[in-house]
Amino acid sequence: MVWSHVDEPALGPYGSWEAANPDCVALGLTTSKNTKMILLLFASICACQVLFMASRAPRITWEAVYLPLIETILYAMASTGNGQLRLGDGRVLPIARYCSWLITCPIMLFQVVGLYDLKLWGISCKHMVMAAALIRTVFGIGASVTLDDQMRWVQFFLSYSFFFFELYCAYMIFGAALKQFGEVRTTLNSIVYSRI
Repeated sequence: MVWSHVDEPALGPYGSWEAANPDCVALGLTTSKNTKMILLLFASICACQVLFMASRAPRITWEAVYLPLIETILYAMASTGNGQLRLGDGRVLPIARYCSWLITCPIMLFQVVGLYDLKLWGISCKHMVMAAALIRTVFGIGASVTLDDQMRWVQFFLSYSFFFFELYCAYMIFGAALKQFGEVRTTLNSIVYSRI
């Protein structure tokens, strides 16, 4: 009698869930033709936004051109299959997306915190929100690359803690800016304030 050894089918990086849902895993990759076309479409839309905003210069700030330009580059990279990093255990990380977050989120937040110079605990919210955004992003990226489940949840919790702090600061800034906006009595301010 000949004994043969039959190996169990190897589980992918997402475990038994991946084996039960191969279509969902495939949708997360940018290998299908439809996904690549959609990403190219988004790149085209962002490029049109860049051209439109650039045509409005100097009435707009540089951020209105910079942010969609970064997204144009990101979507174009993703549509060609670049911008991803495959880890040794098979997981795919959208590294270009993470880099995009690091260079665009602080700029968008700077526009929000520029509405009003609010101080919490005697410190300007501008600096705290910018630091919280970078720390949140770093913890989020760390949670996506770690293999230890406990450490993943710790970093996830820390990332969301900083995110909720950002939301709290944005809420306070919008409230203070809206109050200040309503106190300035001009016809245009009254119309805008009544609609908000």
